[in-house]
Amino acid sequence: MRRWRSAAAVMVAVFLLAGCTLGASDSASDEAPPGNGLPTEGVTEGSDGGVPGGVSTESADRDVIVLGYLTITAEDPIGAADDAVRIVERAGGRVDSRSEQPGVDGGGNGAFAQLVVRIPSGALTETLDEIKALGEVEDVSINSTDVTAQTRDLDARIDALQASVDRLLALLRVATSTTDLIAIETALSERQANLESLQAQRRYLSEQVDLSTITVDFGSKDAAPIDEPEGFVDGLVAGWTALVGFLGAALIAFGVALPWLAAVAVLALVALVIVRSVRRSRRATTTAPPEESSGGRTDGEKVVSAD
Repeated sequence: MRRWRSAAAVMVAVFLLAGCTLGASDSASDEAPPGNGLPTEGVTEGSDGGVPGGVSTESADRDVIVLGYLTITAEDPIGAADDAVRIVERAGGRVDSRSEQPGVDGGGNGAFAQLVVRIPSGALTETLDEIKALGEVEDVSINSTDVTAQTRDLDARIDALQASVDRLLALLRVATSTTDLIAIETALSERQANLESLQAQRRYLSEQVDLSTITVDFGSKDAAPIDEPEGFVDGLVAGWTALVGFLGAALIAFGVALPWLAAVAVLALVALVIVRSVRRSRRATTTAPPEESSGGRTDGEKVVSAD
């Protein structure tokens, strides 16, 4: 009888603990301001603009995620991208992705490079200023998202779940019956899964706040120059090159069309044979002699009586 009373007491404690945890989580969510939907403040600037003061994440009591986009033209876009990588790494950041296209003449003309960099929020303004100095800034777009309410809500829910897990672990250590162990372990597994999920969300937000994400495009203004012939020899070479290119393209086109031409020729030959056969049969029908009627006389003969 005492064992059943002990089991019932443990079950009641588990259910009360679950209710307290849910109440703490709900109250933490209710206390969070209505701005929990990630409000975004966007700022778009011209080429001479700097990082706006409202985007600064150096304030200790606010959590702000910064996303930015820069377009810069430079004489050597690939070299400018290399310099930008060194600037970011020197500031304590990293490069998440890089793509580049070399110039058509092996130089800077027509070259393009794109970087996606992560810059520490505390060094964002200085780092962007150094990157802007690598060329002529065409466009700057900086967007900030205040996630302070969301991070505080996550912190409150994590604290409540952690306290619940600690209490369940304490109950697990003093449980004596199998029924108590099963009930406590079930509740503990659920709490730990929820706790790990919230902790993962909090780590992601912290990483986004600590490192701003900036996409930088480096390009060149001038297109690759077109070489024009300067004299008779250059014109002759250009004409010969064009002729060879035309003949090569014509041979390729003829090679592609040859199987189709052969198939069309076979079909045309078959059609010609059929048409000639039909014509011959028609001619034979029109030139055939008239048939004789009964009695050995033709239809055109007259019956002449003998005198």
